[in-house]
Parts: sequence; structure tokens; C-alpha cells
Amino acid sequence: MNLEEFKKELDNIPWYKEIYYKIYRFFYGIKEIPTKIKWFLQRGKRGYAECDVWSLDGYLEEWLPKALKELKENIHGCPCELYDKENKGNECKRWEYILEKMMQGFEASRSLSELDFFTEDDKIDKKKEEELKRKFDEGKKLFAEYFQSLWD
Repeated sequence: MNLEEFKKELDNIPWYKEIYYKIYRFFYGIKEIPTKIKWFLQRGKRGYAECDVWSLDGYLEEWLPKALKELKENIHGCPCELYDKENKGNECKRWEYILEKMMQGFEASRSLSELDFFTEDDKIDKKKEEELKRKFDEGKKLFAEYFQSLWD
């Protein structure tokens, strides 16, 4: 049996590819440690890493909804124009609603970004795509309007 025949035999073993992939990912992960340390230090020094800039929209779509959710859950105040003194115990309910809409908008943007990877054979649900675009447009409009109110 020569080397080519041996490789073909290995490819016929169902678990071989899975184990090979895990071993490959393990050693690739070790090789990437210095790069990940560099990016970690860049984020600590300047707030972002060079890899974040390669797809800045994707980077923002990843962490911005989480940050907005945390802001909503730990709310201590709201913009003056949204304060509702008649709603005792939940005076900032409208602000919570707006933060939720912003969060949903950027999550919708992330979903829209993932639609780009469909091939011609895949069918994109146009109704769902339009709904995602509408949510994103609403969220980014509110984000722009209340940008300077995103504090706790």
C-alpha cells in the first residue's frame, strides 16, 4: 500500500476527519496565541484591535447589542424628555423601550450581514429580509437620535 492509497483509506474512516480537524484546530489555536495577545493589548491600549477594523460593522454588531442590553438592565436614569413622572415606579419605561429597539436594530443588522453568505441555490426570504431592514433602520435612527444619552 502506497501513501496515496493510505490517505484514501483514512478518508473512508468516518471519525478520522473529525479527529484530524480537532487536532488541526488545537495546533492552529496555539499558533494564534501571540496574535491574540497582541490584539488583547491593542484593545487595552486604544480600545480596539487591528482585526476589529477589518470589519468594523461586524465588530460593532457583535458587542453593541450586548452593551445596550446591559444599559437597559442597569438603568439609573433616562433623558429628560422621556421621563414620565406619572408612571410611578417605572418613570423611564419609554427609555427602556427605545434601548430595546436599538438593541433589536443592531441584532437585525447582524442577521442581515449573515444573509450575504447565501449562494444562488439558497432562497432568501424577502419578507424576512425587509423586516430585518426595517428593524435596523429604526434602531440606527434611534441610536443617532439618542447617541449622547447612552450613559448610566
